[in-house]
Amino acid sequence: MALKTSGHNRGITLMELLVAIPMLAIVAMSVTYALASSSRLTATQIARVKCQVAAGNLLTLIKAKTASKIPALTTFAEHVNSGILKTSSVAHPDGGLLLRATAESLDNTDGAHGTISPVFRIRVEAPAFDVRAEIKTYFSN
Repeated sequence: MALKTSGHNRGITLMELLVAIPMLAIVAMSVTYALASSSRLTATQIARVKCQVAAGNLLTLIKAKTASKIPALTTFAEHVNSGILKTSSVAHPDGGLLLRATAESLDNTDGAHGTISPVFRIRVEAPAFDVRAEIKTYFSN
């Protein structure tokens, strides 16, 4: 069965085009914005994880050397130069991101732990993403 058409072809009117094109542009801009926001968030999360891994790696190295009677800050200085974690250090997750690292011994002000030795804190920051990771632990250095 064939469709009957009236001899007049009906196309898209100019008014329909004037409405459809801006709507398409708005949808395309929304999708682009959402994808860009998602990739920025992903990069920030990756930087945060790298900070956490670097802090954990530094703490592991320090604890291993401390067991051999090497001071914690001496071990820290082997892997950090002028506050920047060396990209060649085994503590650096991938060597591709600038990470700032600090370590310090703090007085134990936590009354719940009484006579436990001073607190040792490691802080690793990724300044490009404004994220950081911090580990505090109790061990003698």
